[in-house]
Amino acid sequence: MTERGNPITQVILNEILDNVENSLVTFVLEHKKDTKYWVGMESMMLVQYQERLNYLLADKGGSIDRLESGQKLIVSNRIQDFLAFSKEKYESD
Repeated sequence: MTERGNPITQVILNEILDNVENSLVTFVLEHKKDTKYWVGMESMMLVQYQERLNYLLADKGGSIDRLESGQKLIVSNRIQDFLAFSKEKYESD
């Protein structure tokens, strides 16, 4: 267990983030027809990412609020990187 009773280690967090991103890879292409502009898709992606992340963290006994500040920064960076990657996919197809 890490500081403040956070059961989420860095290894577990990386696995969770990988799982969230892998589950969303085809989401952009599957839902592109539902949104006319990237802004709408970006909103959908962000909601999906956060919901899936919260679910997987809770499954491991954690939560976003209980993550350490460094872990929260990693999550924020991963979300931004994933949204940038998704935007490229959205605009390329």
